[in-house]
Order: sequence, then C-alpha cells, then structure tokens
Amino acid sequence: EIDALEVIYGHDGHHEDPGENNGNDWDDNNHPNRLSSFSVVSNQDDLDKARAILQEAGDEIVQQSETPPEMLVEIQTPIALDRGEDHHQGSTVRARLRIRLPRGYPEHACAVVCSLSAHKALKRPTCDEIISTLNDKSKTLLGAEAMMDLIETAKTMVADCIVAQEEKEQAQEHLPADE
Repeated sequence: EIDALEVIYGHDGHHEDPGENNGNDWDDNNHPNRLSSFSVVSNQDDLDKARAILQEAGDEIVQQSETPPEMLVEIQTPIALDRGEDHHQGSTVRARLRIRLPRGYPEHACAVVCSLSAHKALKRPTCDEIISTLNDKSKTLLGAEAMMDLIETAKTMVADCIVAQEEKEQAQEHLPADE
C-alpha cells in the first residue's frame, strides 16, 4: 500500500519531524507549490522493517506477533473545488493528511487519521469534524488497506466544506444591511 501511494502521490524523499512545518508548502496566493507528495514520517528503519516483514510473509496473513512497527505517513494532495460555472479562477487547494498506521495494521488495527489541514481554507473545528468522520470510516475498514479510501473521502469532504463555506460567506455579503 505504501509503495502504491508513493507512485500515485509522488515520494517526498525526506523524513521530517511530525511537528515540523517548513513553510514552503504554499505560495502567497494560497496555491500549492507542489502538486502532491507522500512520505513516511517514521524513521527509515521502521519502514525497512515493515517492508521486510511483509515481503517475507508474501500472500500469507501476517500474525499479530510479527506485524510491522507503527508508522506515521503524510499525504499532501491537491483538491479540485467544484464552484460551478460562475468561477473561472484557479480552483484548487492542497490538503495535508497525516495517518498513523498502528502495529497490526491492517489486519489487526485500523488506520488513525491524526491531522488534517487545508492551509487557510478550513477552520480547525471543521477539520476536527472531518477527522472524526474519517476515523469512524476507518473502523469499518478493519482488515483491509484503508489509506486510499481515507484519502479520497478526505478530498471529497474538504472540497464540499470549502465550497459550502464560500457559498455561505457570499450569501452573507449579499444580505441587506440592517438600518
């Protein structure tokens, strides 16, 4: 699953501290500097150990006693916003999603969405609601690789929330002023 996500989203090539934010992810106009990336935030030894365990197991189910170590991954992906025909400007934002893969994932434990950000586009309470929904969905996917489903669901929810928030703000701008 990690190899597939690296191919789809592009391998970032670095392992950063989970709290680090270098500030170079967005330009001054709230547009992503890179289209997408996938990285394993955990250390390289954990990733190598996980690959070795899974390669040795092949098609057999990995026993819980020999499962890969816990890992933290980060996906940064552009999200196209469907603002209708009235908007001809750039309609893409980028979201960053961090997912913890606990020891035993996916057979014995669910992926856990740890954080979500969409730069300035979404407020913290909205992000928290999306994270909660994603974690509920993850619980229903126990036993299956869930990261791609979680990423696609997050992209849809983020886009829907941003468009709804913009529509609400536009509607409030057009309300008559109280006298």
